[in-house]
Amino acid sequence: MVFMFGALAVHWGDVPDRVPTHFNAAGRPDAWGSKASLWLLPVIGVVSFGSLTVIARLKGARREVLGLLTVLKTIVAVSFAYIEVRIIMTAMGLANGLGSWFLPVMLGSLGATVLVAMKRFRRA
Repeated sequence: MVFMFGALAVHWGDVPDRVPTHFNAAGRPDAWGSKASLWLLPVIGVVSFGSLTVIARLKGARREVLGLLTVLKTIVAVSFAYIEVRIIMTAMGLANGLGSWFLPVMLGSLGATVLVAMKRFRRA
C-alpha cells in the first residue's frame, strides 16, 4: 500500500493532466480522465486490504480462512500497485496499458487461490 502512494507522490509532477481510467480486456486504455483520479486506486486498495484484515481478525476465524485472506490481500495489493504504476507509465507515454497478460494472470491467481482454499475447507 505504501508503494502505491509513494509511486504516485514521486511521479505526480511528471504525470500529465489526462490519465487512463479504464482498460479493456486486452489491457489497452479505453477511457481517460483527470490525474486526480489516480488517488482513487490507492484509497480503494487501503480500504480493501483493511477490510480483509478486519475480517481475518474476527473471532472464530479458522486457520484456513486466515490463509485464504492473506493470499487474497496479497493479490489485491500487488494487482493495485501494478495497475497504479502502469497508469502512470501509460499517461507519461512510457507504456500502453496493462498488457494483455494482466487480466488472465490476475483472474487465474484469484481462481487458483479460491480452488485451493475450497479443497482445504473440504478436508477440514
